[in-house]
Amino acid sequence: MEKLLQFILIFSSIFTFSQIEIKIAPSDKRFPSTQYIKIEILNKSNHNYIVPLDTLDLRPFDDNYDWKDFDKKGVVEGSLRLQIYMKDERYKQYLFADNLPIHVNELLTKEFVDKLNSEYEEKLKEQEEWKKMNNIEDGIDIEKNRYLTENMIFLRPNEKITFCKKVNDGYVLSFSKSQKIGYFFGLINNKNYKLHLELVAPKNIKKYLSKKQKKEFSKYKIFTGIVKSNIISFKFKND
Repeated sequence: MEKLLQFILIFSSIFTFSQIEIKIAPSDKRFPSTQYIKIEILNKSNHNYIVPLDTLDLRPFDDNYDWKDFDKKGVVEGSLRLQIYMKDERYKQYLFADNLPIHVNELLTKEFVDKLNSEYEEKLKEQEEWKKMNNIEDGIDIEKNRYLTENMIFLRPNEKITFCKKVNDGYVLSFSKSQKIGYFFGLINNKNYKLHLELVAPKNIKKYLSKKQKKEFSKYKIFTGIVKSNIISFKFKND
């Protein structure tokens, strides 16, 4: 009975995840450069879906799992972006992106610390304004509520969105306006790589929404789970 239940749960998960599909292709006629990939997000179901997705940029694959997970107390910005996986065509292992603080020489100066404190106070004020403006109940993470509701893709049955993103050697993760971390893959110019994208939508996402927002989105299912795109070959060219 236990094995049967496990099978049903696995089958159910696969079925649920298959409702949203990601397809990628090298370049696009709107972006003729080989540095761009075309990304298509498709709702294959008969239901209206909300897909939590930050399309501002891609985020690199690395071994710091804390900031990747929207539920964890890490960095909120960038946590809902598509994660890019790349590997040398000759090897099976995916490349880790090494991280390095940007403006590392400023980190220990009093001016830099004062700037961070000022930005933190400004952030708290903005969150309080957002809470009042949207009638957010106490106990809800305001920063995550704002980031989530500002990064939702609404898809009707069989509807899709298409956009293009540039594949870079380096990506930036922002902790604040001044505190940023650069992530670098160390890609080699004119070298071939295999790449795919992955969407990770948090399971407990509704707990970050207010009662008013839940009612507003009640005609939509909120997608949760993991979706992997197809794999494509990609030649990196350093502009």
